[in-house]
Amino acid sequence: SETENLLDDRLLETPAFAVARAVEVTCIMANISNKAMLDSLTLFEKYDTKLADEIREMESKADVLEDALGSYLVKLSSYDMDERDSRQITKLLHIIGDYERISDHAVNIVESAEEMRDKKIEFSPQAQREITVLRAAVKEILDITYEAFVGDDIVRAADVEPLEQLIDELRDKIKLNHI
Repeated sequence: SETENLLDDRLLETPAFAVARAVEVTCIMANISNKAMLDSLTLFEKYDTKLADEIREMESKADVLEDALGSYLVKLSSYDMDERDSRQITKLLHIIGDYERISDHAVNIVESAEEMRDKKIEFSPQAQREITVLRAAVKEILDITYEAFVGDDIVRAADVEPLEQLIDELRDKIKLNHI
């Protein structure tokens, strides 16, 4: 499969290269999961069956990538390598789990949008505006997280926490306003 071509076992003999390749494939997975999440949030404005199917497809791609990466990283961890590569493997195993969860949440959002469509429930204009603000905040946090991961940038990663608190507050406010 395409994933197996990306994660070539011959690279395992040189752990630094194998880790670098695993990072590349994790970036592919991150982009798929992030796109699924952002696309799913548009379904509350305008439901689109084709897009809903694409999001489910992205989620299953993310699952396949997580399985492949997980196996590859576990195999890789049995090779002799320096401390930095070893830490990177541990970090990647956490990251792929998180990105897989993001794509699962995207499908949960699709299901909520479908339920609203089936029951002919619509958000008020004010709720729509709040969801637009929430979506922008989610996009920003996904972008920053991705940049921090790709750039291995701790300073950039620190920007995530305050945004996460803002998103929590927005979520609570939206729930309160529209329960």
